[in-house]
Amino acid sequence: MIALSSQLTASKEPKILVVEDEQIVAESVQDWLQSLGYKTSVAPGGLQALDKVRELPPDLILMDIELGGEQDGISTLGLIREFTNAPVVFLTGLSDHDTITRVARAAPSGYLLKPFSLEQLAVVVKLALFEKPAPELASILRVQDLEIDTARHRVSRGGLEIRLTKKEFQILTCLAEAGGATLSPETILTKAWGHQYVHYIQTVRVHVANLRQKIEPMPNLPRYIETVPGVGYRLIESTPA
Repeated sequence: MIALSSQLTASKEPKILVVEDEQIVAESVQDWLQSLGYKTSVAPGGLQALDKVRELPPDLILMDIELGGEQDGISTLGLIREFTNAPVVFLTGLSDHDTITRVARAAPSGYLLKPFSLEQLAVVVKLALFEKPAPELASILRVQDLEIDTARHRVSRGGLEIRLTKKEFQILTCLAEAGGATLSPETILTKAWGHQYVHYIQTVRVHVANLRQKIEPMPNLPRYIETVPGVGYRLIESTPA
């Protein structure tokens, strides 16, 4: 155990958030991680986890699925993705088909079944922390005279900034990244909200309408966001004649 701990000690003290409603389990995991040199914080439920994510932010999240409140771990992951892309590993005793299916849709970085040894946890933590990040897309996207700065979360037209809400910006960005392809409302919901919101079609319609009010010179005759009846939305890459 001493040799394993030495090999897995963190050199840069990554911050790890442990989301666990069982105090004994939370304290055991926290003590073990701290002995390996990690900075740790604990949240007993989903809402507290969101607060911690905004406060830290963490480099890794270890989260139980059964949190005992209104938000379980899987639904909490969808909310956490609003604030961070840090890897998330589920710690759970659940292995039924429905849970595995939900976990697969949530696409966490890992899944460790209880009961697990602390040595197993240390290995999972190291793998999650050192996983290769996804390649970054170009930080500047251009559609006609719209400029979308994904790094700074800014949109401008003709050099003038257009203020968008976070969701409006996410919708515009995923449409721009599609390169003119038509995206269904379900795809937009998955990218901007998460899998658990895939049936909230009206939400997309409302946000697209609001987005048009802000970026379109004439919202009733859109030149940027085209509605493809029965399919979804796409960005018009060239100015209509």
